[in-house]
Amino acid sequence: MIELNNIDELIEGLENSDEDFEEKFEDELSKLAYEFLEKLVERTSIRNGEEVRESWIIGPIVRDEEGWHIQVYNTSKLAKSMEYGYRTTDVSQNITLFVPGNHMMRISLEEFNNDLNSEVVTWLKNFWKGEFDGNL
Repeated sequence: MIELNNIDELIEGLENSDEDFEEKFEDELSKLAYEFLEKLVERTSIRNGEEVRESWIIGPIVRDEEGWHIQVYNTSKLAKSMEYGYRTTDVSQNITLFVPGNHMMRISLEEFNNDLNSEVVTWLKNFWKGEFDGNL
């Protein structure tokens, strides 16, 4: 025979955990977005002044049928050139040169994605552990 202690508390916890989960998960997503933003800003060159570095924005958290999304983007017109590179002309030698990009978004995203799964799994374990301690 299987016996569950405090079944009423467990059921109440499950009913309330859905709302708690969404709110706490959104808080965790915001925290992760700011951690990503820190990596991105650190990697953003200041060779064209602070404009690009100061123009990173975190959009709102959106939940749809595909999952949870947070858009991080840059409003500076120079950001795309800094990311991918650009052509310039050396007028003294009358030649066109290519200035390689910094790839600050790509590198930061790859680095962040490597750590993201373990961070979310750890957070989920801690969340559910706190929700159900002593209820079974």
